[in-house]
Amino acid sequence: YEIGVRLVGSEMCIRDSINSSYVEISANSAIYDQKKEVISISGEPSSIKSNKENNSFNGEAKTILFFSDEKVHLVGDASIKFDNISISSNLIIFNPKTGKITSDN
Repeated sequence: YEIGVRLVGSEMCIRDSINSSYVEISANSAIYDQKKEVISISGEPSSIKSNKENNSFNGEAKTILFFSDEKVHLVGDASIKFDNISISSNLIIFNPKTGKITSDN
């Protein structure tokens, strides 16, 4: 996936949402950590939704982390619906391209 967002400095404010051809993200703020190569998106809650019909998911959490290895972490009061599966946990790790999901209670 690729999120088409330009960051000014190391932090940006999200007024409503970020839209790419792959996902739609709603949150209050996003911070890019260049050393760790991770984007941290925060909100009460933050949400992520697929824009692809063949790979349907919808999730939310207090924080959403995007890593350079294409894994997405939903952290804190996390939940996700992926196809016909619903998961709730404190931490959910998934790959939006492959659909592989793991969780940690």
